[in-house]
Amino acid sequence: MPENKKVDAAWKEKARDDKASPEESKKAEELEAEKELPPPDFSVFIAGLGSQGLLALGILPHPVSGKKEKDIGQARYTIDMLSMLEEKTRGNLTEDEATTLRETLYGLRMRFVELAGEEEKEEKQ
Repeated sequence: MPENKKVDAAWKEKARDDKASPEESKKAEELEAEKELPPPDFSVFIAGLGSQGLLALGILPHPVSGKKEKDIGQARYTIDMLSMLEEKTRGNLTEDEATTLRETLYGLRMRFVELAGEEEKEEKQ
């Protein structure tokens, strides 16, 4: 029977971490990621919605598959959401925020019209 058994504290900690369930590990990663996020910002929020629109229009590749996939319904929904935000926030935004929203909407609408025109040509052929 060992009398003076030494236990390495770092080893114990590593073993405990290795035993953590995938859910616990994911939660710990999410908490760590939250520490690195910038404070909420309206322009960043609009840019995120704009990126979703570009993704739905097939302009940006899907972050997981890497493929450009078109989803006209989702693109229209994103444009409608941005339009609603523009209407509901009118008069309450800074000039920069209003410009970001207006330009994001304009760009998505133009791309949407181009895409719809292309699809219409394809259907006629």
